[in-house]
Amino acid sequence: MFLSRSLLILCVIFLSLTCFAEDAPPSQDKAQAYANIEIGADSYERRFFRPSLRFEFPVQRNTLFAEVNYYQRLNSQLEGEMDFWIKAGWIYSFKNSLYIEASLNHFCRHITSRSYRTIFDANEVLARIWYGTDVMRLGLGGGFYIGGYEWYDNLLVFNCRYPHILQTEFGIDAAFKLINFTKVLHDLEFFISLNENLELFLRNTKHYEYKNTTYLGVRFIYGEHPTGIIRKLKLLTGYYPSYDRHKMESRLAVDLELFKGQDRRLQLSLNSHIPILNDDIFFNVFRPETIEYPLSLQYEKKIGDSILAMGYCLYEVILPVDIDQAFTSHLGVGFGLKNQPFFEKLEKRFRFSVFGGPNFSRSYDVIANFGFNTVGRPWNFGINAKSILNANIFDGSLILFGELGREIKVRIFVGGETTTYFAEDSPAENRWQFGVSLFSWY
Repeated sequence: MFLSRSLLILCVIFLSLTCFAEDAPPSQDKAQAYANIEIGADSYERRFFRPSLRFEFPVQRNTLFAEVNYYQRLNSQLEGEMDFWIKAGWIYSFKNSLYIEASLNHFCRHITSRSYRTIFDANEVLARIWYGTDVMRLGLGGGFYIGGYEWYDNLLVFNCRYPHILQTEFGIDAAFKLINFTKVLHDLEFFISLNENLELFLRNTKHYEYKNTTYLGVRFIYGEHPTGIIRKLKLLTGYYPSYDRHKMESRLAVDLELFKGQDRRLQLSLNSHIPILNDDIFFNVFRPETIEYPLSLQYEKKIGDSILAMGYCLYEVILPVDIDQAFTSHLGVGFGLKNQPFFEKLEKRFRFSVFGGPNFSRSYDVIANFGFNTVGRPWNFGINAKSILNANIFDGSLILFGELGREIKVRIFVGGETTTYFAEDSPAENRWQFGVSLFSWY
């Protein structure tokens, strides 16, 4: 199926396998989260960016992984294609340089602010053997398709990554797919490593039914060699069992600490929110209603033993998906108080964050978060309450959760939400939600 089915599979894998990983004998490696952000321009004179999050859970010689990334291309009207790649699978290592990988890879395309009735999607079931050293990595494999586009039947894949050609800063990354033994797809990249966390790249791609496209950009990398400014990576998948408007949602978040002094700091939060529209059949054609980008810059200063005062600037862009409708945006500023830098981190038994101020398109914003929880246990339990108030809506939620894990926190949650619309003559919307969040804190 489409985006939602793969997110459901990803959620089920984490709920079962990551719990197993925590109870297994200690692994030689630790659970790890990786993040890349690409920014640049393509050969059709559009801006693009490509966020990517990957979580790995080693269990002895095995590694369970999940990855979410997507291309977002935008013209001057913020119109353009979004290509989603959602992957989940398993890796088994024979030795340090030889391992096999089995995965489900889902690809689908949507378009922002344009009517797009026929969604293309492909679901690859793939097995691949890898040989990798510090010098080069090679992969060869094959598989088949399930659901999605009927014309596709089987595929063969070949990968090659050579990061430091002749011990220089230059590298190549190539991937080829042979589909039905008749059609060749490719992803060819030439890159320059400026340091362990920053690369410049030139990439040419041919993905399924779409045009050959060239990308020029810069890639920010976080993983094996931390930059020191990333403080949080988050991936959330939530499901609504009885909500007429949405079936599910996905959220990605990266928090950056741009500056930190003895009693003050500057934080940049990069977020994306993708709600999926509902229909009569759960496993059917699923479309995102919008893709939303809330971005916030916060300056914090300690004013007591456990109180932080903050000033913030919030900018949110909302892009309608697969419908001919223009984007909207909101800009707000204000002040607030909280008792720890990151509200979602279980550092204290009682947590709060309250802030508000003028919003230049909807009069004002008032947002309050409160949380109660246990701390320092293998399993921590808690409750979060959140309310959002502006001139248009009141939105409230109450969430119960349990959290386990060490390097990567796995948070399973269930709760209720309500929304009241002030500017529209429509009834309040009440809904239940359950799901899983993955956190990596630094």
